[in-house]
Amino acid sequence: MPRHPNIAIRVDASLNIGTGHVMRTLTLADALRERGADVEFICREHSGNLIEVVKKHGYPCHQLPLQSSTPNAENGTAHAAWLGASWQEDAAATQQALSHKTYDWLIVDHYALDSQWERAMRPYTDKILVIDDLADRHHDADLLLDQTLGRTPEAYQKLVPRTTQCLTGTTYALVRPEFSAIRDNARLHRAHQFPPKNLLIFFGGIDQHNLTGTALRALLIENPFTHIDVVLGGTAQHVADVTALCKTLHATLHIQCSNMHELMGNANLALGAPGSTSWERCTLGLPTLLVISAENQRSVAHALANTGAASLIGEADQITPPIIQSALRVFLNKNSAEYHQIIENCRKVCDGLGVHRITKYLLTREGA
Repeated sequence: MPRHPNIAIRVDASLNIGTGHVMRTLTLADALRERGADVEFICREHSGNLIEVVKKHGYPCHQLPLQSSTPNAENGTAHAAWLGASWQEDAAATQQALSHKTYDWLIVDHYALDSQWERAMRPYTDKILVIDDLADRHHDADLLLDQTLGRTPEAYQKLVPRTTQCLTGTTYALVRPEFSAIRDNARLHRAHQFPPKNLLIFFGGIDQHNLTGTALRALLIENPFTHIDVVLGGTAQHVADVTALCKTLHATLHIQCSNMHELMGNANLALGAPGSTSWERCTLGLPTLLVISAENQRSVAHALANTGAASLIGEADQITPPIIQSALRVFLNKNSAEYHQIIENCRKVCDGLGVHRITKYLLTREGA
């Protein structure tokens, strides 16, 4: 492998897809760049895209326009409509983006792409890494990463070639290094923080269901917290509503924040969704009340609840302010020993070092 490997990442964000796929690949890209790799992105211009965020991180980004085609499940994957083009159109556009130099790795993180698309990329890259957490379609990959809690390689046994190496489970969760750096300090901070008084609310960068607004309305009923941090992505749809509620509650609103590790480190309890942020919260031992906001989050939510690392309130279409208020009251009635056991359960789920493990594989002889 060259001294400065060339790596391309095909990933999208949108109002339907959310922001988690782009954010976790940015975490990997930053770690790869730190070790000398040249990284670039390929992203489609969906409504709610994060192309400007990618560029602000300093990465070239090949922008793919939305196509007139209307993909369906019969011509691709169950999430084919999320691509904004047919897989053949997407493959052709990606091939064009990759045609100017040789790539050591192509990383793809997209529910709408499968083995058909990946095979079309083979002439343009030495190796392919697929990031997935659905295990619902075939892949043609040299390396597959699924950071889902409890996932094992057996889930992909019939979906990938025998030569594919599958790295599964939260050991490989793509958590930014600043989280593991304050892991022990966060634990010490919470050792003397009971009952919880600092609340963090984050239901994903898009928060289509405005769960943030629902949670804030729950706190209008009764607010036992002395400080509330609220986080939204820059493409969130309900900023005006959330801004007004934060003003009423004297909560601090952060939009597209860059210090999530500090907010999580200072919080004693979180309200959130079981997306990629789950691994950040677990790294820092932050107890969480979960609301499922997307179908692909269901298994993670139940796994976290079963391990005692979080409490599951319900699903987005069921949640009301009184339901959240009731869940908060139940949690705050726990004793100190129960609270600190939840912290330890969280820490056992994820140590935050997964990105280092993946980067080592990609950039050393082990992965060559």
